[in-house]
Amino acid sequence: MGRPCPPRTLGDRHHSAADPLAVHNGEMGDEDFTVELESDAESVLTVRLDGELDMANSDWVDDTLGAAGEHHRRIIVQLDALTFIDSAGIGVLQALRARGRPLGIDVTFENPSEPVQRAIEAADTTELIE
Repeated sequence: MGRPCPPRTLGDRHHSAADPLAVHNGEMGDEDFTVELESDAESVLTVRLDGELDMANSDWVDDTLGAAGEHHRRIIVQLDALTFIDSAGIGVLQALRARGRPLGIDVTFENPSEPVQRAIEAADTTELIE
């Protein structure tokens, strides 16, 4: 385990020069979880999460989306390919939206898969997808 990271804001960049976020279009992750990023000329970042968003990768997702959102006015996160989300994953989604709001960044979550919809309802956080 490495040193703890300092608190992040949506505009902070916490990645090395070799980080794939140097290019805002692409796919990154491992065999169990991937994040696809697509940026357009109108400052919209579309993110597709695929696999399991849980405690094992929630910090990585938080860092990745926080850094990628730096130059965007709108972030759309597609949840249709997520097969599982736990409380840490839901917390990442809540934090992303909360950090974006004061910066004028509109963060929306779309098309939750059935398991994600159930988890969000069980956590009483349906405002994430309404």
